[in-house]
Amino acid sequence: VESFVIMPRGYKLVITPGAKIQFGKDAGILLYGPLQAIGTKLNEISLTAVDDQGWLGVTLLQSNFWSPNDRSQLEFVNFKGLREHRVGNWQLTGAINFIESDVTFKDVLIEDAEAEDALNVVQSQFEFRRLSIFRAYSDAFDSDFSKGKIVESNFTAIGGDGVDLSGSDVLLTNSVFNKIVDKAISVGEASKLKA
Repeated sequence: VESFVIMPRGYKLVITPGAKIQFGKDAGILLYGPLQAIGTKLNEISLTAVDDQGWLGVTLLQSNFWSPNDRSQLEFVNFKGLREHRVGNWQLTGAINFIESDVTFKDVLIEDAEAEDALNVVQSQFEFRRLSIFRAYSDAFDSDFSKGKIVESNFTAIGGDGVDLSGSDVLLTNSVFNKIVDKAISVGEASKLKA
């Protein structure tokens, strides 16, 4: 994929098991509907950069509004070589963003993210089980005004915070934080954390 892909409002993007998609430096995905990327242990889904210039990542914007009965699901998905989401004058802090878009992750890997947040969830509900974030330039996961669970997850070689909460309500269990430059867990702006 060499250019930026924008899906129409209310449509679901389905990525099938075993898919391997490479993105050029100006390529990324913007969705107004849910993302279904369900791989298996033997047929993982891979979204990576063509070269060391990276790619612009994935953003879901208001899929709760456009597809209210359909939650995003990602299983056995590997993201690699991400940069912050930037299109023209529009820029987000995250390489992967779920904004007003509920999501479930199982066995998802995010590796080599050069962005303020490798993964950013805003005003959404989330559940992450066995999420692994390796080599993030700054924060690994940033939750803004969201509610969710992080279970059996791994945050390693992180340039900022492992988990950064603002105005969020989060349960975090059985997770590993290793080689974190700033804080393993940052809880601010009236957030609630049970860890």
